Amino acid sequence: MEETGTVVGVKDRTAMVSTEAKGICHSCSARGLCHMSGKKGRMEVEAWNRIGAGIGDRVQIRISGRSTLTAAFLLYLVPLLGFLLGVLIGQSLTGNQVWAVVVGLAFLAAIYGGIRILDRRIGRKDGMRPEIVRVLNSTSPRSTSQETGDQAVPGEQA
Repeated sequence: MEETGTVVGVKDRTAMVSTEAKGICHSCSARGLCHMSGKKGRMEVEAWNRIGAGIGDRVQIRISGRSTLTAAFLLYLVPLLGFLLGVLIGQSLTGNQVWAVVVGLAFLAAIYGGIRILDRRIGRKDGMRPEIVRVLNSTSPRSTSQETGDQAVPGEQA
């Protein structure tokens, strides 16, 4: 999946890119790296910046299909299975349907807490974090050439 946005901040090997929030954002594995900005309908996503994009540059970012599938699995299937397992355990322990649902909800909450912790760790992995793949138009001087694919040295200015 590819999106376009504007670089609003640069730090080490990553950049914060402001992009338009879409309906599919909730199922993206990079959602832990995204933050709602003060502007309505805008998201800020942290992306690898190996090509040396600077603040103000309009860029194209890519999010792998693998990370999207992982997110869908973690957000939908795992919690559903956890809830059902909790209900079954609660029913077998208490024999009461109300308590079975309470146990199921406790499992669901624990699973979402675990997913939140896991999401932060997964988001740091190379293939899971969005990456800036192209500068569409530049407003900042950079030490790299897009055509040659040279890598920028972090902190180096042209």
